[in-house]
Amino acid sequence: HLLEAQLNGEKSERPRTARELHDGVASVLSAAKISILNAAVTGREKKALPEIGELIEVAVREIRSISHNLAPEFLLREGLACAVESFCQRVKGGELSIDFYLIGDIPRFERSVELTLYRIVQEAVTNIIKHSGATEGIVQLEGNGNMLRITVEDNGIGFNKNTLSGKGLGLSGLTCRVSKVGGTIEIRSSPGNGTTIYIEIGATVLPSL
Repeated sequence: HLLEAQLNGEKSERPRTARELHDGVASVLSAAKISILNAAVTGREKKALPEIGELIEVAVREIRSISHNLAPEFLLREGLACAVESFCQRVKGGELSIDFYLIGDIPRFERSVELTLYRIVQEAVTNIIKHSGATEGIVQLEGNGNMLRITVEDNGIGFNKNTLSGKGLGLSGLTCRVSKVGGTIEIRSSPGNGTTIYIEIGATVLPSL
């Protein structure tokens, strides 16, 4: 029975670890790759080195955190809003500007929920970088009592939700993760009109740490 329980635990842990690697490490490394390409095109390799080095260091810290089954250090230390703002600052550059807005006081969530929300924002922003062709993006967190609203918006090429093809897999993953933490998600897009993702989640407010 002990062996069976251990095997079942490992079986359930593998998908979680895979999601952590994809949503955390892969998204940061993708941002680093894009920064390198932008620097090569614009001829600003030397100026971009500190930014690229920071992204790689973030990826290294993420790997260490995953190996210890911990949330990103910055998220644990500073909270969700600061972690999301820091991520947006790191990934913007080149022809893409990503602005972060914070409205109201963000409620505290269980650590696992905050980590999931952070990963959701990471994946949504990475989709902007990789697929949208946008020049401007917005990430907004709005707190109202025990309700958190997240908006991720871009001015990119958009898409037809009825013919998503491969891109639909990523959006389905976002929908699944939002549902697992008890939230709701709405995705609005059409060809030529960019994409907007609205997420709402309520929480029992935890005492300040």
